[in-house]
Amino acid sequence: MRRLRALLRDVSGKAAMINAGVGFIIVLMARTIAGMLQDAIPGVSGGAEGSPASELNTLFNNLLNIGTGVALALCALFIAWGAFLYMTAEGNPARMERG
Repeated sequence: MRRLRALLRDVSGKAAMINAGVGFIIVLMARTIAGMLQDAIPGVSGGAEGSPASELNTLFNNLLNIGTGVALALCALFIAWGAFLYMTAEGNPARMERG
């Protein structure tokens, strides 16, 4: 918890917004790549209901949906936090660029 407080105290607005934007892009790319890999595995997408491949496919989809939602919510939160820090830097370039 102490490390998280130190991280939030030392981060600058611009760096937080850039990192959150990069994280957002990574999440979207991971979701796309995972979907392509899932379609490439033979027998997974067209497996019989109740088969191990079908159950694994359902579990993977559920985890991917939950993980994507959480990651995108965190990205939005960090973008808002970075904007707040950037706006409250009071024109101090060091506070805007630091991070």
